[in-house]
Amino acid sequence: LRAGRRLGIGNLGWRALPALAREGSRLLREERFDLVYFSTTQFICLPLGRRWLRRFGVPFVVDLQDPWLNDYYSRPGAPRPPGGWKYRVASALASALEGRTLRDAAHVVSVSPRYLDDLARRYPWFGPRRGTVIPFGWSRIDLETSARRVCASPTPLNSTTAPRVRYLGRVGPDMRPALDHLFRRYAAWVRRRADGKRLQWEFAGTSYDPRAAGAGPAALAARAAGVEDHLSEQAGRIAYLDSLALLRSSDANLILGSEDSGYSPSKIWPLLACGRPWLAIAGQPSVLADWLRPLAVAPGHLETLPGPLAAPEPGPDGDALDTWFERIALRDATTPPPSDDLEAYEAKSLAERHARLFNRLIGDDSS
Repeated sequence: LRAGRRLGIGNLGWRALPALAREGSRLLREERFDLVYFSTTQFICLPLGRRWLRRFGVPFVVDLQDPWLNDYYSRPGAPRPPGGWKYRVASALASALEGRTLRDAAHVVSVSPRYLDDLARRYPWFGPRRGTVIPFGWSRIDLETSARRVCASPTPLNSTTAPRVRYLGRVGPDMRPALDHLFRRYAAWVRRRADGKRLQWEFAGTSYDPRAAGAGPAALAARAAGVEDHLSEQAGRIAYLDSLALLRSSDANLILGSEDSGYSPSKIWPLLACGRPWLAIAGQPSVLADWLRPLAVAPGHLETLPGPLAAPEPGPDGDALDTWFERIALRDATTPPPSDDLEAYEAKSLAERHARLFNRLIGDDSS
């Protein structure tokens, strides 16, 4: 790994690939395994499944947490892709390796049904029985552990005691339309108020870099709407249990949708399980809206924007969003009781779904 850094290769998958190939081969040679399961966004490691299948006869399953081959940056109006030549190399490798790797896979698990739909459109051989949707879930043990942690608020605004609305996790350019809609609507709500009521928006972990500093994408969107003094942002990543502690202690929490209509945020279920009021801004149609719409988890508001995140003129949804701002500002949203809707997405339930799938693939129907 250190040698990769010295050569200017920062990608963890590339740096770990030789060691993974060597140690994986050793384990498969010396011990008996029924299945290899890849659950990673380091896609360059996935072709090892084909190599081990041919050498050891052990089938492999791929879990797609993100799309491997992604056309987001090639769409009209998309921002310039990050990474320069490295991005171009990664895209070329994805085009060359995705199809032949997934064709040899025993099965594909995906957090989003849209990713499986994309594979079916791209490859005639990818039928419905080749993929299963199992989303990111939440852990009861993690929530109980986080309740015992004391975590400081990320870069708080010391001059206000306004209710805190928190967003934890990545904010990319694909989320900028959702942010622009949110802060434009919030700024208009603030201007109409005569009593000075406001909210404090706290964003943390918005960059993948734990050392990131300075204004991040959320701060830039708030500045464009003229409400930058209502927001604080800590761009550097924060620890998972600390993030749960912050979500549990907030007055409300925020979920942002993406211009990628297949995007399925990993934070949905842990955030809802924290039992705080929530606001989600999602394109319609989108997987995020499909997940949230049927849930009886309140108090919350799903703000849907037309396809996928173009801002609408204020209308019924806008009025509902104003009402949500009002309730949070007045601390008028009570903590909801646990919802049965969340049980299907608890870690134990999702682990059982994985186990049943694995048993079926290796021909063991005893479970």
